[in-house]
Amino acid sequence: MPQGNYPPFTHDRLLEMGLSDEEAKEFIHELIPQIEIQIPLIQEAVQALDFHKMERLTHSIKGSATNLGTGGISDLLVAFNTYLKTGTDIDIAKAYFNHLLRYNSELKAQYS
Repeated sequence: MPQGNYPPFTHDRLLEMGLSDEEAKEFIHELIPQIEIQIPLIQEAVQALDFHKMERLTHSIKGSATNLGTGGISDLLVAFNTYLKTGTDIDIAKAYFNHLLRYNSELKAQYS
């Protein structure tokens, strides 16, 4: 089972690109609703055992998250999406989904 032990999320990547801290946080505030729109869709795919749909949905938000930062939800989405490319164990997919819920909550708390 995936452990979901990723380092804390950081938006240092955006700061290195020359954005101010305030501008970087605005991008993160735009990311959170994107993730929250996908979560119920991913949950439906998990319930339907539709690994292809789970992979497509996680892929779309993985790109956004990894462009903005590293650690936390970004690392989780990379691992989840990578697993879904070949994985077929629904218990593992459910574990990743539960980690997604946790890391999304942590991201919201970090950027509230």
